[in-house]
Amino acid sequence: MSPTAALVALNFFLADVQGGLGPFLATWLATTGWDPERIGLVMTISGLASLVFNSPAGVLIDRTCWFRLWVAIASLAVVLGTLATLPARSFAAVLAAQMASAVGGALMAPSVTALTLGIVGKDRFPHQLGRNQAWNHAGNVIAAVLVAAATFATGPTSAFWVLAGMAAGSAATLLAIPAKAIDPQRARGHGVAAPSASYRQMLGNRPLLVLGLVLLLFHLGNAAMLPMLGQRMAQFGQGDATRWMAACVIVAQLTMVLVALVSGRMADRIDRV
Repeated sequence: MSPTAALVALNFFLADVQGGLGPFLATWLATTGWDPERIGLVMTISGLASLVFNSPAGVLIDRTCWFRLWVAIASLAVVLGTLATLPARSFAAVLAAQMASAVGGALMAPSVTALTLGIVGKDRFPHQLGRNQAWNHAGNVIAAVLVAAATFATGPTSAFWVLAGMAAGSAATLLAIPAKAIDPQRARGHGVAAPSASYRQMLGNRPLLVLGLVLLLFHLGNAAMLPMLGQRMAQFGQGDATRWMAACVIVAQLTMVLVALVSGRMADRIDRV
């Protein structure tokens, strides 16, 4: 298996791992008797933890050469945090488990990005990133199909076991990427990227601020939709809420497969540094 083939396979399996339970968390907690206020509070706090840890995670990756190891550690943190949610019932226990999962997810994104850059370099990065994301969303589709099928045997806990299986697959594909295929200097952006910018320079960059605002507004309008829908279905007993949630995920992720492929091909038509 070539390094780039192993890379897309890694993204396929990491799809279900990086976000932990994702929208299935709200559905699971609702089926165990949690009210919307506590569910929202847990998801908000863990989301903020992920946001706060994003920058330190990027700095950590840039200052080391252990890119595959960080992907493995991030995956392990997400899986352990997610599985720890299964027996947890108290607010503190669920929050602690989700915090571990959130930190692992924040660490995973820059780790996989550095791994990709180290393998293909800057010029091939946009196209490869598009492929990575297409396979990532395809992995989410397959994971959702497996969750829906597994509910007939395991009930609402199916999302936990599918995530554990995907994590095992990601570990196997990670080992298939040879260390010599990763250029550590290229992975950290040395010699191929613009000089590092200070926070003051970034805050003075109007296009960057506009992009950040657009992403913020999109996230506010999009991120909570599936979790709220899952709670609603669980509250009113619309069949098996986990199975219906899986169906919603499939529709959304199939759309994103096409978007990722098109974005990767269009990236080089737009000026970038």
